[in-house]
This record gives sequence, structure tokens and C-alpha cells, in this order.
Amino acid sequence: MQNHGHSNNTRPEAVWSFGMTLLNAYVGDTVFRLRGIRALNSVAHAKKDLKEITTKILEKNTYARPDMNQLFRYPWFRDSPCFERIRKLVHVQT
Repeated sequence: MQNHGHSNNTRPEAVWSFGMTLLNAYVGDTVFRLRGIRALNSVAHAKKDLKEITTKILEKNTYARPDMNQLFRYPWFRDSPCFERIRKLVHVQT
């Protein structure tokens, strides 16, 4: 698979995988079983900014999808108590 100028953690498919993992963890079930982004919409207590971020992460157009560096600038990530730990795990520069 070609890199297309992206580092491993910013490649569009890595961002999409991260989004699916995030959504699965938040919803507590397999997203494919719950029909994708509708799974998050069905969670009444999901924050609006989490829905916004997840929608952008799972964007089908890879050119419109944010990379990890852009993603971690969103308040939902920056304001997270585990932001620094996650940032270091995925090697994001903020």
C-alpha cells in the first residue's frame, strides 16, 4: 500500500480505523451491527461535538477526512482528561 505522503498515523485509512474504534468504544457495540453512524445518533447522551467529529472521521471522501493532527485540535479531544496519553500513543503533533 502506498503512503501518498502521509505518515502512518495520518493516512486516511488510519483515521477511519481510529474513528471506528472510537465509535465502537463509545457505543459499546459493533458499529457495523448498529448500521454505522446511526449508532452514534441513537445514543441520546452523545455530545454534539463527538457526533461532529465522528462524522468527519468517517467521511467517505478521503480528501475531506481530517488527518490525526487536525483531528486532535477539536475541543472534544483537547478537553479530554486522557488527551496527552492518546496523543502520545498515536504520535500526534499539536
